[in-house]
Amino acid sequence: QAFWPGLQVLKGDLKKAIETHQMLYEVSKKHTFLPEAFTTDFEVHWGQHPLRPELVESTYFLYEATGDPYYLEVGNNIVEK
Repeated sequence: QAFWPGLQVLKGDLKKAIETHQMLYEVSKKHTFLPEAFTTDFEVHWGQHPLRPELVESTYFLYEATGDPYYLEVGNNIVEK
């Protein structure tokens, strides 16, 4: 699911991309990783964690589209965890 904000950016739907990305980032901060599946209250439903780059890729796309340094900070936080 973490690839979705990147696709939304490529489609030009920045508002939705920002919203989706923020929700996924909050889940990853809560659990220190992005679970494969989570509940509507952001609890882990399926915790397998293959190291995949989708959230960082989406963060990069948002940075490129907006120029907002917040996304550099987010990317750094994801990589440093």
